Amino acid sequence: MQDPELQKKLGDAPPVFLRRAARIFGFAALTTGIVLILLIIYSMLFLYQ
Repeated sequence: MQDPELQKKLGDAPPVFLRRAARIFGFAALTTGIVLILLIIYSMLFLYQ
């Protein structure tokens, strides 16, 4: 960056372990949500009578 004032206002990048933990948490939450949606659709199609 060429603007030193803007550079002072920006913080440092998060550490690698924090980025990795956030990515793992995000994909776990996304996977859980998709599995729940698929289970709901499955129950609607095959378990309702």
